[in-house]
Amino acid sequence: MQQPARAAFAFALVAAASAALPVVAQDDEPPFLEGQDRVECQEPPLRVERPSDSWMFINLEVMQRRAEQARQDVSGYRTMRARLWHGSTRSNIFVHATPDHVRRTAPPPAAELARPMAEGLVAALEGGKLEGQGATRVGAREGWMFEVHGRPRGRDAEAGAIAIVRAVVYRPEDSHVFTFTLEGPAEKIAQLKRDFVKLLKKVRV
Repeated sequence: MQQPARAAFAFALVAAASAALPVVAQDDEPPFLEGQDRVECQEPPLRVERPSDSWMFINLEVMQRRAEQARQDVSGYRTMRARLWHGSTRSNIFVHATPDHVRRTAPPPAAELARPMAEGLVAALEGGKLEGQGATRVGAREGWMFEVHGRPRGRDAEAGAIAIVRAVVYRPEDSHVFTFTLEGPAEKIAQLKRDFVKLLKKVRV
């Protein structure tokens, strides 16, 4: 892969995966997909199940219309395939699928794809810090997960830090990068991560 193409793809991934940041504690009650335990996509093929009754799937079409009416940036919806909401902690899980248009001789390691994302999130947050990273499983596939803590820029200094946990996986069959992103209060992240791992185990990607 040529260096300009690699750099362009890395930038696109960071931009797409960061489009939803930060959302924590900013939404009014979002529109739910009532009684829906899973979201299935045909293009690209994907199935996501909610990890517990504490999480609710969000109606993305309604959210996008709201954002358009408010003249907000809706670019993140182009690749978003699912979003879940945890009401008691005002936390989110976002699922994005981004096509890989880079010509490759072999599938890229998930860690290589995750590195610029982690760096971008650290830079986007005030006091951003990479708290940990390592290999993980996303359904039956091998992926890479990292955790970043910090405060959204411009947020009240007395407001608590947020944590962003992201799992990245590459599917070579159709050249797609899938990102699963948990955003929540840093002091609640240990509890939220347990549900996040459950979701990752059930994913079909």
